[in-house]
Amino acid sequence: MASEYIRFLTILECLKGENPDASIDSIEIQLLHYILLSHSKGRSLFVGDLIHLSEIASPASLHSRIKRLAALGYIKLMVCKGDARRRLVIPAKLADKYLVFMSRCIVKAVTESKH
Repeated sequence: MASEYIRFLTILECLKGENPDASIDSIEIQLLHYILLSHSKGRSLFVGDLIHLSEIASPASLHSRIKRLAALGYIKLMVCKGDARRRLVIPAKLADKYLVFMSRCIVKAVTESKH
């Protein structure tokens, strides 16, 4: 069994009070991961791109989750220059906090497995 992963899950459970994603559901976490990965690759991502992620949820569910992630401060929706109907999706401060928290948990799990 991959003890590092079990250790990682245990650390997440122990630190859940510090976890920035405690207020979002699994669909929102999947969306956030997709947004963060796209952003890290330098790809522009629009709300319309996210609405078509049918492997995650229905378009209506995705749209409401995108609005919720923006309202909670995980993402920013910027009006696209040249077409005010399009919204560019950009990670916000809470998304950065989420990345820092998850990275810290991963490092801790791997470091503890070496002892």
